[in-house]
Amino acid sequence: MRSRSGRLFAAAAITASAFVIASPDPAGAAPDEGSVSGTVLDQGGQPLENVCVYLDGSNEASTDANGDFMIGGVPVGFHQVRYHDCRADPEYLDQWYEGHADQGSADPVEVLDQQDTALNTISMELGAGITGTITDDGASPLEDICVEAGLGTPEDHVASTRTAADGTYALAPLPPGDLFVYFHDCTGPASYIGEWYDGQPNSDTATAIPLAAGEKAPGTDAALSAGTTISGTVSDSGGSPLADIEVSVDDGVSNWDWTTTDDSGNYTSSPLPAGEYRIHFRPRSAHASEFWNDQPSWDAADTVTLDGSGPITGIDAQLAAAARIAGTVTDPGGNPIENACVSAGIGDDSDYVEGDRTDSAGNYLLDHLPAGNYRVHFDDCGESGPFLEQFWDSAGDFDDAESIELAAGETRTGIDAELARASSIAGRVTDGSGQPLEDVCV
Repeated sequence: MRSRSGRLFAAAAITASAFVIASPDPAGAAPDEGSVSGTVLDQGGQPLENVCVYLDGSNEASTDANGDFMIGGVPVGFHQVRYHDCRADPEYLDQWYEGHADQGSADPVEVLDQQDTALNTISMELGAGITGTITDDGASPLEDICVEAGLGTPEDHVASTRTAADGTYALAPLPPGDLFVYFHDCTGPASYIGEWYDGQPNSDTATAIPLAAGEKAPGTDAALSAGTTISGTVSDSGGSPLADIEVSVDDGVSNWDWTTTDDSGNYTSSPLPAGEYRIHFRPRSAHASEFWNDQPSWDAADTVTLDGSGPITGIDAQLAAAARIAGTVTDPGGNPIENACVSAGIGDDSDYVEGDRTDSAGNYLLDHLPAGNYRVHFDDCGESGPFLEQFWDSAGDFDDAESIELAAGETRTGIDAELARASSIAGRVTDGSGQPLEDVCV
């Protein structure tokens, strides 16, 4: 999970404040200061003790047995208030005054000179909870394994924690809904293969845990297997290390990892299961992408074999200067086509290397291309049409396409396309009695 805070209101941008009652400050505030007070209840109207209340992340108080709090010494002006269940086993979701889930939508609270601002009573909402135990394949508990939760989709991160010495963890309070849980070894260096609940290798197949407010999911356990890492160094054509290069490791089925090079050009993957992997190096700088071992495409890439016998090192790459192809896509009237798909394929089989979509002016740029012979394909992506697909230069199919030979660092412009509008055929399918038939392939 890679997966992901708030915004501060500027006083000049605030046009309204929360409804509050100002009264003389019982704490006897100093000049240019006031106080903030209020009460926190549960949804049944019962007082909540030990709820922490923060003003702008600095001034702090906690509620007493009656659910009451007061924060003194608050500078005059507008502030934001956050409520947080700070008990040993928290159950209630964080809340921003008044009744908001995030800081960006919080109501500003105005504090007046030597006055107490009494806030409206807050009702805290129960969250959900997930607990479990993480072990290795031999059932021995694993400490310091990171556990992360996503809401709605695996990538929408909402909470994280680490396992204790006995392998147990608790994620609470969580917003109710479909929750996805990811377990991974966040110690350094990592030894165990990350997985999604329930025993899934990636987020695409992760199992959702549907939870309502106040509902808990105990026994959300995982047994992690030891894995093997792949490491290497990425440099430019002169041997200087390249930082921030994206390195992806993929078996083409279900196991993959993604990382970036450090300032010395070094990278190390997360632990992976045994298998055959292709390694792709994609720069964010003016260098060409490539697969290991100096291969331009997935289909041509050499594989790295992991058999569990030990880490694989020396999977290096030396990236050349990037070649580029640029142009414009229009309709028969010369009008730019936005969101048309443009892709470049290399070699006799035109293996896919790079793709882009046209902007509002119909322009595109295919960047990070290694040197080679390319064919360029244009289509409407099913969004900007209907237009007929074509290859450059005005070719209807791959065999008739004109190739473009590029040297390292070369930029070729003017690779334009005018896409013809497609015709369509429509009709209706019925049975023998004239009743419409659904899901008939035509």
